[in-house]
Amino acid sequence: MTVAREYLRVSQDRSGRQRSNAEQQSDNRTAWPDFTWGEHYGDAASASRYSGRHRDDFDQLIRDLEITSLGQERSRSMFGADVLVLWEASRGSRKVGEWVELLDLCEARGVRIAVTEHHRIYDPANPRDRRSLLEDAVDSEYESAKTSGRVRRSARAGAAARRPHGKVLFGYRRMYDSRTGALIGQEPHPEQAPIVRGVFRSYLGGLSFRSLARALNNGGVLTNRGNGWTLLMIRRMLTNRAYLGHRMHKGIDFGQGWEPLVDEATFEAVAKRLEATSWRKVRQTSALCSGIARCGVCRSRLEIKHSGRGNVHYGCQQGYHVYRRATDVDRWVTAAVIERLSLPDVGEQLRGREDPRVNEIRARATELRAELKEAMARWIDRELSVQAYAEMEAHLLPQITDAERELRRAVLPIAIDTPASETVPAWWDGLSVEIRQEVIAALIAAVVIQPVGKGRRQIIWNETTKIEWRR
Repeated sequence: MTVAREYLRVSQDRSGRQRSNAEQQSDNRTAWPDFTWGEHYGDAASASRYSGRHRDDFDQLIRDLEITSLGQERSRSMFGADVLVLWEASRGSRKVGEWVELLDLCEARGVRIAVTEHHRIYDPANPRDRRSLLEDAVDSEYESAKTSGRVRRSARAGAAARRPHGKVLFGYRRMYDSRTGALIGQEPHPEQAPIVRGVFRSYLGGLSFRSLARALNNGGVLTNRGNGWTLLMIRRMLTNRAYLGHRMHKGIDFGQGWEPLVDEATFEAVAKRLEATSWRKVRQTSALCSGIARCGVCRSRLEIKHSGRGNVHYGCQQGYHVYRRATDVDRWVTAAVIERLSLPDVGEQLRGREDPRVNEIRARATELRAELKEAMARWIDRELSVQAYAEMEAHLLPQITDAERELRRAVLPIAIDTPASETVPAWWDGLSVEIRQEVIAALIAAVVIQPVGKGRRQIIWNETTKIEWRR
């Protein structure tokens, strides 16, 4: 009696039709009717070296061949069969290294390999059989490399032509040629596009990810997959340059390829607010200085700590140097912020005035991105060698990153329309906690709190608390 176990993996036959694991199994059973079949292994991920998906059952197959059962001969492992059946040789692996490991283990355990497509059983211990199997592995890896190269070139060419790619982005709909059915481009979705613009506008108005997700879900707005909105989805929307109409590929902006849903100024303002609030936890808190309060001894970020009596404190998370009631700190900081907002220059900044260098910085970033895009186009057209392109990329990418970071810092993080100086206190009282937090984050880099000192009950705020202003 010959006991066999199969390793199945979703494949495509020569006609391009996908062969499921069930179809492969049926072919195997038809080709080898005399085998007694054990439990099979099965994966859906590609065996190519270029695939990012993991193959759990292939790993289990290797482990079973490695581990010898207690009380058994050396040739009998946890694999527990005489033959490993593959629908075709590349089902095992398209990586030569993995294939060699599999052959070595099968040889050590006395396991033969049956390939249904060849209708032949190979013995890894036989040099000629081993050579045939290794040649199949080399051929499969070579074909995999060629396919990957074609896919990458096609993706780069599509990016250079600024054609849309991948899943349909919420807010857009695809346009196809009525005669050929070929993809032409994409245009704003009449119902979804206003929602996207509203999300950007509302975020600049002070709403949080949580509030925006709740508003969409309560309004019955679903994603393109028919699901509800999460905080991560909102963040991805607000950081996606495709809403500028730009085609991105591997972090490189190839320029505008379709109608934008938001303008450059709005997108940069959102990016500025995102950077200013990147420290904030998803969980909302009423503490106004959460994330910017710092220990005056070790400079660590102060955590929000809740006492048993229901009080909230800012506490040092490193050496327990500082422990200050949050309401007292927030009251002192609020007074300082209201005083600051009453100054004409600060109020004007929050009313929408940008750093005068914004246009200059934006032009430099655009010029650098264009230079990198041109280099990639020359590489695609084989006018530039791989090494030359890699050197240009290594030189330009850090400059692009620095320019974009400087641009985000120069653009205001939140669109707040402040009143005249004499009405600032009343205006502040009417703001939500979320918007107060955003205004404070826009004005203050850190609130540094020093220990009061042993035996001292009276807090001298100007001596023990310092505000480091952004503007």
